[in-house]
Amino acid sequence: MRNVLIVSLLVAVGALVAGGCSTCSTGTCPSGGATASSGGTCNICSNPAECKIVIDKTGPKDVTVGKEYSYCIQVKQNSSHPAEGVTVTELLPDNFQLISTSPQATQNGKTLVWNLGHFNGNESKLLNVTGKATATGICTGCTTWTCSPPRVCLTTNATSPAIAVTLTGPTYAVLCDTLKYTARVTNTGTGKASGIKVRDDLPTGMTSLGGQGALEGDVGDLAAGESKDVILTTRVGKSGMYTNVVSATADGGLTANSQTIGTEVKTPALVVTMSAPAERFIGRPVDYTITVRNNGDAAAKNTMLEQKVPHSVKLVNASNGGADVGTLIRWDLGTINPGEEKTVTLTITSTEKGDLRTEAMASAYCGEGSSNTTTAVRGVPGISFCTVGLQQAIEVGATETYRTTVSNEGSDSDANVVLVFTIPAEQTYVGAKGPTEATVNGNTVTFAPISSLEPGKTVTFDVMTKAISDGDSHFKTTLSSDSLKMPVYKTESTHIVK
Repeated sequence: MRNVLIVSLLVAVGALVAGGCSTCSTGTCPSGGATASSGGTCNICSNPAECKIVIDKTGPKDVTVGKEYSYCIQVKQNSSHPAEGVTVTELLPDNFQLISTSPQATQNGKTLVWNLGHFNGNESKLLNVTGKATATGICTGCTTWTCSPPRVCLTTNATSPAIAVTLTGPTYAVLCDTLKYTARVTNTGTGKASGIKVRDDLPTGMTSLGGQGALEGDVGDLAAGESKDVILTTRVGKSGMYTNVVSATADGGLTANSQTIGTEVKTPALVVTMSAPAERFIGRPVDYTITVRNNGDAAAKNTMLEQKVPHSVKLVNASNGGADVGTLIRWDLGTINPGEEKTVTLTITSTEKGDLRTEAMASAYCGEGSSNTTTAVRGVPGISFCTVGLQQAIEVGATETYRTTVSNEGSDSDANVVLVFTIPAEQTYVGAKGPTEATVNGNTVTFAPISSLEPGKTVTFDVMTKAISDGDSHFKTTLSSDSLKMPVYKTESTHIVK
């Protein structure tokens, strides 16, 4: 069985003797260290601060001259704290010929040096030395090491925050729209950007919903690479092109401006035209033609057309699905594009005379228009009259009464109703009575005009005569009025005997 010698020592800067160490060089202790008692085979330095290095050295107890062998040096920081500047030095025996080291050591004659540098807490590193004995006898190699005291470090991260802002929003809108823009602020640098604010100095004609000419938003702080959105809500008072840009500021004098967003605002413009007859009689059809045209530069969406009519009106028909809803006739015209027009027709009748005023109103999203027209609805006078002799036959010298009734059986008043009676030669005038005063001129009896004879009214005229000769006598009644284009007459025959 091969004999193996293992030596383990806790040292600061010291010497370790393997394989029967009887004497070794005294290591130089770092500041704060002290030399151990000289009663041992080797002088060992005490441990400074956290440089608690443990060295384990392992190799064969007996070797053959000229035959290659290896031994190991394990270096360990025996603390949870790191060690700095660790250097291990190996002093080779005089009767030892070096073949190789791992890791590679720096060699100066019989001295090997490993600059191992930093050790993490409880970290180990293994060193290997390979060589051969050149002569018989004790072959003693001693190991020493040094390290630096622990460092107290303060780490400060130097950062350079930077901000950028982008603006997005509508490129097209309708005048009644609420315009929403999104300002996105991004920290494009390193480290935190703090106290970030955005401001939008709105273009002329654009305001906030509260009427202000500028909008501000508080973004707060952003970590590197972080973004945050601010919503800016606006409206405009008229159509046109609006260009908008926002700015951002942050602590430390950081500033940024967005790109420019152009928004074209358009609006529909509804024009309503309506045609109707100037005059109609009661109960006769009144025809309307209504046209709605969009003279704007935006589509008129959800266009509704309504025509107001009085209660006395009755719907006969309406084109394009027009519906009667009380005192309204309503059409759903849908969307009317710029330059487009839509036409509907309507027929109604009125049961009352007078001015029939109707109004057509078109409304759409963000657009409206109206038109009105008046049709004079007139009644139709219906004048009728009848003249009768109260006696069919009379004797010469007797009197006769001719009674005339005049009635207005129409729907409107008639004016200037005049009755003229012509007495035949066989008779002579005796007297007259009626609603107006009678004037006698020879054999003609004329009543003063009735200024207005209303519908449903009847008036009566009596003319009294005396028979002066026999024969067939023909009494003539002539009626004229404003509603009659020419007078009408009737005769009443009376047989006169001696």
